Amino acid sequence: MMDLRTLGAELRQAISELRAEMERRFDGLDRRFEAIDRRFEAIDRRFEGVDRRFGGLERQFAWLVGLMVTGFVAVIGTVASAFWGVLQVVR
Repeated sequence: MMDLRTLGAELRQAISELRAEMERRFDGLDRRFEAIDRRFEAIDRRFEGVDRRFGGLERQFAWLVGLMVTGFVAVIGTVASAFWGVLQVVR
């Protein structure tokens, strides 16, 4: 039969081993999460470049839309003016 001192020592040893195993596993998890964080940082850097390029495209698109609207207004004004001139001659 085991005495209480031996049982206590074995229990302390088992707890110590369990604690060490848990620390090893948590260290492994920490390394994995750090690797994932590095991957996300790399992805974020790539998207920053894409964002800069789209920023330039947004400006160009705004200019293009502005020019198209201006041209459309000019064409409508010209057609309306021609139509008004025809109405003045017909009267």
